[in-house]
Amino acid sequence: MECRFEEYYRVNKVPFFVKHRTPPKNRVDVMVLMEEVGLKHYDAFEWLIRTDKKASQDNLIVERE
Repeated sequence: MECRFEEYYRVNKVPFFVKHRTPPKNRVDVMVLMEEVGLKHYDAFEWLIRTDKKASQDNLIVERE
């Protein structure tokens, strides 16, 4: 636990918690889901912040500061 950082910087890698809580890019209705929260392009992390949907495995909520 003492190895935790306040911020993480990643390039071309999607964090595990984002990947498993967002619709995949190749999902048939993915753009409908993006448009429901006001996005005009695929952005998994922004979708995760804007949606009120929850993953079935836990009650994690991602919010913007």
